Amino acid sequence: MAPPSSRYLASQSLAALRESLDDLIAWVENTESTANTAADPVEFIRTRGGARALIDEAAAAGEAQPLLQRTGREPL
Repeated sequence: MAPPSSRYLASQSLAALRESLDDLIAWVENTESTANTAADPVEFIRTRGGARALIDEAAAAGEAQPLLQRTGREPL
């Protein structure tokens, strides 16, 4: 089986980015005031349903645990 083309991989990355941006836009639009919670990771996790919800959502999507994942780095 041939490896996926770079064009296919780029379109998949773009689709994932668009989905993340859509989620972020929806969250910002549905939040009355982000002034006090914008930089608060605890509030972010709480608004997403808690750490377990984030982990379960990632597992359902076949991704690594989002709270432990360090993007762009090799595991130690």
